[in-house]
Amino acid sequence: MIRTQYNVTRKAFLFAAPGGIANNTKWLNGTLKDIENIKRHLRSERGGAWYDNEIVIVQEASFEIVNMLLDSVNADYVFVYFSGHGCTDFSGIHHIALQNRLVTDKSLLCDHIQKQLVIIDSCSDYKDLSGIGSIGGIDTHWKNATSDISITRQMFDEQIYYSPEGKQIIHAVPPGYMATDTIFGGVFTNNLLRTCNYKFEPSDEYKMAGMPELVACMNHPENRRNNLPCYFSVNEGELLVPFAFSLPQQNEKQIPQRHTPQVIFNQPSVNWNHVGIAALFFTALVAQGNTK
Repeated sequence: MIRTQYNVTRKAFLFAAPGGIANNTKWLNGTLKDIENIKRHLRSERGGAWYDNEIVIVQEASFEIVNMLLDSVNADYVFVYFSGHGCTDFSGIHHIALQNRLVTDKSLLCDHIQKQLVIIDSCSDYKDLSGIGSIGGIDTHWKNATSDISITRQMFDEQIYYSPEGKQIIHAVPPGYMATDTIFGGVFTNNLLRTCNYKFEPSDEYKMAGMPELVACMNHPENRRNNLPCYFSVNEGELLVPFAFSLPQQNEKQIPQRHTPQVIFNQPSVNWNHVGIAALFFTALVAQGNTK
């Protein structure tokens, strides 16, 4: 695992559980696109310039694979993203549907990791599960730096190093409601990534924002439109690791491959020409989308 001058390590797990016969749910076409979009964000300067071998993608996530990966991870900061089916039981506990088992959202937290962010794009509607057996804002800036390592990567690692301990779980919709899936990915995930791109005013300085600030921006009435508010089901400690950066003078660039890629489970090819098309037809597709 790569260490920079701040001597910290990071790991991201992107889990998709599109459903289908494996857990007796309808197939969600947008989950695979969600993890492609999130990986694209992480790899970019705007997302913290993660390296390929720091990102693990599991496309049809089973309980055994998820449990093995999260139990064995060893890093200073862990980011987990899940896209798939979910629900809330009548006692208020949130659940996500892996391909072969229903588990609580807190099962994505690692007991041995002190700094962790979990983002879940799934439904949170109420369901009776008694008969089911299986299925702070941050705002700072940097001046120019000289290094062969991305400036935003150094900024991200610095925030991991200095951040207090904390854990957060963010859900796409509040309890009792259903999230929407489209062929271009989940409505929540697309809104989150658009917020990362357009939240900041043009500036000649680097700036950064954490998930509390981004969630507040997404939930503002002027930005939310007809979408349901996303919310924190867990917000422990005071995690101050950013999720998005603004770049001076539109200085975004692709991060060159520097290391052997991490093993990826059934990763499809990515056609980013579709992303522009998605912006044009997204509103119409929401009306035709499936629920998670």
